Amino acid sequence: MKKMTCKQLWWACDMEFYGEDFESIGNMCKQHVMEVKDDPAHQQAMQEMMSLDPQAQQARYATRKAEFDELPHI
Repeated sequence: MKKMTCKQLWWACDMEFYGEDFESIGNMCKQHVMEVKDDPAHQQAMQEMMSLDPQAQQARYATRKAEFDELPHI
């Protein structure tokens, strides 16, 4: 199992997510972001993410996935 925070996933807070794979952690974070979508910090992060073109979004995903892969198991 590994842990990443909302900030590590390029969002806006220190909420922690635990999972065996990057996709499960990403899905938990997506749900969290939707639950706090009225929070100004999360709104700003969402606007920044949505302003990226598809290639930049894919690059961001690849970077975060690589960071996840390097994390130690807890």
